[in-house]
Amino acid sequence: MFKQRWRRVYENLTTSHVCNFIVRPLSARRRGSLCDAMLQHPRTSRCVARANWFVSHTWQNKFSDTIDAVLFFFESKAEAGDVVLWFDVFSVPQHEMQDTPRPPSWWMNTFKSSIERMGNLILVVDKWSKITRKHATRHHCSARSVTAHLSLTPQSR
Repeated sequence: MFKQRWRRVYENLTTSHVCNFIVRPLSARRRGSLCDAMLQHPRTSRCVARANWFVSHTWQNKFSDTIDAVLFFFESKAEAGDVVLWFDVFSVPQHEMQDTPRPPSWWMNTFKSSIERMGNLILVVDKWSKITRKHATRHHCSARSVTAHLSLTPQSR
């Protein structure tokens, strides 16, 4: 349903574009996360719950590729109906991140503790050749405490 309804809107945008042109405007009034904004409305509040899967991705990838990779990963999983994703573009207050940038150590500690609490990590990569040392180190640190599940974007399969 999500892909059918929204694909044309985000098809050629990176995750960074989705954040800047869609998420920030939708959450601008309260300056919280998009999830916080969704909790305020009866129609969308049922779509927000405590996450049990952490999505690790890059903001430079096409958003549609990231979504496709995540959906592809869960397509044949029996527990797919119980999955609640923590996806930073929706879960983190993006206005706060813009106003008060955090040091990398803060992000690493936050990601590590969040992944440990959730117990599940899905790592979305575009192409192995595009992974830089910085990405590899970040993902390695994130994956050390849990079993990582890898999902490739459509071009990588």
